[in-house]
Amino acid sequence: MEIINNTPHAINIYSGSEFDSKIRKYRGGSLERTIEPSGSLLNASMKEIDDEPINGIMTKRSSIISADPIPDDGNYHIVSQLYLSATKQSGWDTSNLLTIGGAVVDDAGRTIGASFLVRN
Repeated sequence: MEIINNTPHAINIYSGSEFDSKIRKYRGGSLERTIEPSGSLLNASMKEIDDEPINGIMTKRSSIISADPIPDDGNYHIVSQLYLSATKQSGWDTSNLLTIGGAVVDDAGRTIGASFLVRN
């Protein structure tokens, strides 16, 4: 069973990172593995609908209108939160889908990876 990255960017996984409660992100650690994109994206489409402003700020409602089928290939697949939401909304089995968790940041506060993958 493999982990397939169905996002458009590499996923860096860090080990030994420590949670910083002041910024609610992880810091430090060492790069354990990079999971390159597979070249095959799993996409979902969303429709935005204008809603009433709140204190003069425009608001919208969104609804997910479609998603690519989940591969049934015996592998785990890293996907976006949008794609995961679409599949759950459709009532599909998401047991082979993974999302990133525990953002790891560098000293400048830029996100450089994740400290774990989330099983969905």
